[in-house]
Amino acid sequence: MVSSHYIQARYRFWSTIYDSIIDKIFHFDRSKVIRNLDIKKGDKILEVGVGTGLNLRHYPPGCTVYGIDFSNSMLQKARKKKSSAKIILHNCDAK
Repeated sequence: MVSSHYIQARYRFWSTIYDSIIDKIFHFDRSKVIRNLDIKKGDKILEVGVGTGLNLRHYPPGCTVYGIDFSNSMLQKARKKKSSAKIILHNCDAK
């Protein structure tokens, strides 16, 4: 079994390049996907594996997004993202 320290180290590395490299490889229309969720004012959304927060800017105002991720490094990047929604981020493992 792979240790959590090893996994954290890998995510620390990936967090430095994720937005600029990985997102381009796996690019999809985040705005359209979130728009299709038909989120209303007052809705609460749980985003498991929020990573660096690439989806956060696409959430509409008036909703609350709870983002969780195993990696503190990824969450540090997510915390710098702007959003018109209320964003609450937590470090935790969803297993």
